[in-house]
Amino acid sequence: MLVDRLLKRVDRELALVLISYRPELKTNWSEHSQATLISCKPIGYEHCATLIRRVAGRTQIDESLVSEIVTRSDGVPLFAEELTKAVLDMRSLGPGAVPPTLQDSLMARLDRLGRGKDIAQIASVIGRQFSHQLLKAIVGADDSDLGACLTRLGEAGLIFEAGNDDQRSSYSFNHSLVQEAAYESLSRSRRQALHRDIASHLESETVTAGESEPTLIAHHYGRAGEAEKSFHFWLLAADRSYRRLAFADSIASLNSAIAEAERVADPKLRACLKVDAQLRLGTTLVIHKGPQSNEAESALERAKTLAEEANAGPQLFQATWGLYLNAARNQRLDKAKLRGEELLTISQEIGDEDLKFEALHHRWGFAYYTGQTAKTLEFTTEGLNRYDRDRHHKLSHVFAGHDPGACAHCVRAMALGLLGRAKSVRPALDAGLVLANALQHPLTLAFFHSVACTAMHIAGDCNGCGEFAQQLTQLGTKYEFPVIASVGSFMLGAARAMQGDFVPALKQMEPLFEAAFGYGFFGMHPGIIMAQTLTDANRNQEALTLVTRLLDSSRTPETGAFVSELWRLRGDVLLRLSADNSPEAEGHLATAVRIASEQGAVVFHLRAAVSLARLLADRGRQDLARAVLSRAGANMPDDWNGSEIPVAANLRSDLR
Repeated sequence: MLVDRLLKRVDRELALVLISYRPELKTNWSEHSQATLISCKPIGYEHCATLIRRVAGRTQIDESLVSEIVTRSDGVPLFAEELTKAVLDMRSLGPGAVPPTLQDSLMARLDRLGRGKDIAQIASVIGRQFSHQLLKAIVGADDSDLGACLTRLGEAGLIFEAGNDDQRSSYSFNHSLVQEAAYESLSRSRRQALHRDIASHLESETVTAGESEPTLIAHHYGRAGEAEKSFHFWLLAADRSYRRLAFADSIASLNSAIAEAERVADPKLRACLKVDAQLRLGTTLVIHKGPQSNEAESALERAKTLAEEANAGPQLFQATWGLYLNAARNQRLDKAKLRGEELLTISQEIGDEDLKFEALHHRWGFAYYTGQTAKTLEFTTEGLNRYDRDRHHKLSHVFAGHDPGACAHCVRAMALGLLGRAKSVRPALDAGLVLANALQHPLTLAFFHSVACTAMHIAGDCNGCGEFAQQLTQLGTKYEFPVIASVGSFMLGAARAMQGDFVPALKQMEPLFEAAFGYGFFGMHPGIIMAQTLTDANRNQEALTLVTRLLDSSRTPETGAFVSELWRLRGDVLLRLSADNSPEAEGHLATAVRIASEQGAVVFHLRAAVSLARLLADRGRQDLARAVLSRAGANMPDDWNGSEIPVAANLRSDLR
């Protein structure tokens, strides 16, 4: 919504925004730190009486009548004004001249307008604001007749001219209550017929000129009782909002579509429409709230149930894919594995080649999430060999929200970094960047740059990490993706920490850590960056608290990308705090070595092995320390440009 977007920006813009709304509208706007709620109280007797006398003008009104109008209006200026106008219109200034309610007042004024009443009623079905052109098309009157009626309505103070652009005059009811009074005076059948005429006219106008807003057409078809037509226009509105990246508007339109689908009489058609809209809702929530969000999971669970009931295979695949991603991003890897097995089964049963490609997309994603480095490289390489931009880019709008080809490039780069193939990381990212820029798909660009930052960090390239992080921050700001902007700023701090500026890096990173960690795709990596920087800044107890929290909260503390680094950090920090912690630290470092070895993450393996070998050497176990280093260094490529190899070489020299 516009108001929500304004609230997000008002704390950093020099602007005063004043919004008025009726009390029955429930909002949380006042909870915003920069917003102040001002309740408009009823005006007092004297102010209300003064208003009544001014509306009356030169007409003398008895004070008893003024008092009666004040009482009936209950201190609401609009009511006082309208009741006074009603009394003046009746030209009866005696006792009992005041209508008992505002509704009675407005209807009495409309009744005295003859043909003007009919015009007001038809206009009320169009909405609070209406154009001369549309009203003329629905009324079927000539310009002179319609113009005379509109003039009378204006002179009566019921409508006013709201704009005049290129001979297209538009009008507005003086108040929504005036519109409601005219609308409620119509019979249900007459209202439905008018809504149908309006929707049909707007639809034909859209076909010929592409002008009308689909939400307006959907609204009128819904009020006309045409649920299926309303449903399709809500979907069109949702699609347009999605392509503008207005995800909150898209979600609102999809919820309206689901409500309309419930009103469709044919059970088979109703089931088909519901699963379509529910899947779109789940996909949009994945992008807007994040794949790991409870809202996305609930919507996708509902879509999966509907797809199963309708025996709709492709929709079942899509819902299951979303639920796999939700489980993986929440580190529920056992559940993600089960969802992944379902995906493979469904794709094989259907036999659709695009779904088979998305099943492969899932396989490299799951291999990454679970820390299967060699498998990640294998599946991403296969994905790039099979990727066809013209055929597969459309899948980004259905599944993860980003292009699968760009995903394969950047995840492959991350796997290359974990394998120690440093010289191959940047070329892999550059190839993916060419594709991402060519697609000009904001969500793909944001996803690609976020993974590229991490790949560069793993490769030990602080300049590359900072470069992609800066671009990610700019993308987050440009497209109003606050989480993406936070991840970019966090990774800028990480790049700064790589250069040794630990204190200013922490100052930048700490306020953004929870947002970066909650992004989900990087598993434990933001926690590792944070804990390592705290350690480097000698804030060892805070680092240990963070590492312990992350490991203890994990459902699978020995499974997942980067988890070996948490075990290494736990051991290193314990040793920093006290030499008495050596036995416990040795166990943690041995766990780190084992996990990294099993995952094939040769960089993390050597890093953990150096820490363990140093500890073993300090405890007089040089032979075991040499063996640990030898096993870890056996798979380390010669082109690795990080500090692990020189550190390991120096330690080996000391152990001789």
